[in-house]
Amino acid sequence: MPENSSPAAGSPSIYDAGWGNYVDSAGNIWQSGHGHIREFKMHLDAKGLPVWDYASGDAIVSAAPALPDGAVWQHGSNGDDDDMDRVIYEPETDTMYVGGFTSAHPDDTDHHWGLIGRVLYRYDRWSGARAIHPGYPAMLPWGTQGAKAAKSIAIAGSYVFAVQAGDPEMVTVYNTDTAAVAGTMQPGPEVGNHSGWVDANNGLTAHKRADGEYILFAEEDYLEKSLIYRWPSVPLDR
Repeated sequence: MPENSSPAAGSPSIYDAGWGNYVDSAGNIWQSGHGHIREFKMHLDAKGLPVWDYASGDAIVSAAPALPDGAVWQHGSNGDDDDMDRVIYEPETDTMYVGGFTSAHPDDTDHHWGLIGRVLYRYDRWSGARAIHPGYPAMLPWGTQGAKAAKSIAIAGSYVFAVQAGDPEMVTVYNTDTAAVAGTMQPGPEVGNHSGWVDANNGLTAHKRADGEYILFAEEDYLEKSLIYRWPSVPLDR
């Protein structure tokens, strides 16, 4: 059973709201928002149980990463949203992805909650001389008053996948190296060309198979199922 400890009152490690939560492949927990990115390092105790312990210095708090041209991360219009609403870290390459709203690309709606934001930045060499990867930010789906906005994101292999919260629930695919849009996928005739609302902030997962194909599972809240996508997009085997 995992163990944890709580920070002292007033500690910058305290984080009581927001949507940027991620567990990386090393078992470390990441949280973003309120102007900070927090890492909670996991270690094993004498019994081999995972522990995240504030008292042992397992919590590392960093300031919000820099943006170009004097822009800053900016809180969304909805009280439930934050400035940096998604964070994904890849320990193998020391790469960090941060999604949210900025002064250059602000929120213009208070009708939706828990959105990724309007932009996704990739930071290379996160643990050292971090720098924004050339070509970024990736511009996430966003329509008038937040319509068609992205709700959940997953990264696997050479691609970033972002699924929209509502109609048409489309998945936009980006190249991780260039941030360019590689294509889109959306519900097909098998499900009436429609999916229910994507509620979960981590409602999309992606996995690269040994043969190079990508398999995605997307939340379908209304009819309580998951939709399976294959990328490159091909019909399901029958």
